[in-house]
Amino acid sequence: MLTVAAAIDFPGRVLYRSQTDTYDAPAMNTREHERLSYVDLAKQQARVTRRLDGSELPRFSQLVDLAGAAEVELAFAFDDNGHPQVTGYAEVEAGMVCHRCSATLRRTIRVQIAACLVADEQLATALGAHQEVLVTDGTEVSVAEIIEDELILGLPERLCENDPCELTPGFNYPAHSDQRDSEQDNEANPFSILADLTTQNREL
Repeated sequence: MLTVAAAIDFPGRVLYRSQTDTYDAPAMNTREHERLSYVDLAKQQARVTRRLDGSELPRFSQLVDLAGAAEVELAFAFDDNGHPQVTGYAEVEAGMVCHRCSATLRRTIRVQIAACLVADEQLATALGAHQEVLVTDGTEVSVAEIIEDELILGLPERLCENDPCELTPGFNYPAHSDQRDSEQDNEANPFSILADLTTQNREL
């Protein structure tokens, strides 16, 4: 986990790391890009489930080839100090290009969500030393804002499970390449030519 000293700055928000649509309790529908009052959600200990497509996760979609919608489940509550917090997970299947073999491999990306939600950056700095904090723009937040950065951070550094990558193209070398290189070096070396002439004169 990253601490507040290594805060990650994304457009429109700052994430401090110490490292059918439904809405429960009570139930209601949410819409695409709708901003939710996380304080009210925490008061009701609400649970939100969503399915987000690529248009709602534009930065993440630029990095991967989404195979379907992202499944999201979030729970809102207050922590022991009275700060609104959100926990849950996001999961999506996506295709990514292996940097070793250039093959497109499909992987399931699942990230855990656990962050305190605050609108004040000074408070976020204080809290960020001990937990993950999401600085919001006011008292409202969208589901996409909560999960998109976590999905980006959750992308695997390595795709191929085998080491070395079994799909990496091999390199074929012609037989007796060392001998051929030696012969070519001798032909290009004037001293080797002189040595050959000296040997021939001695034989004569």
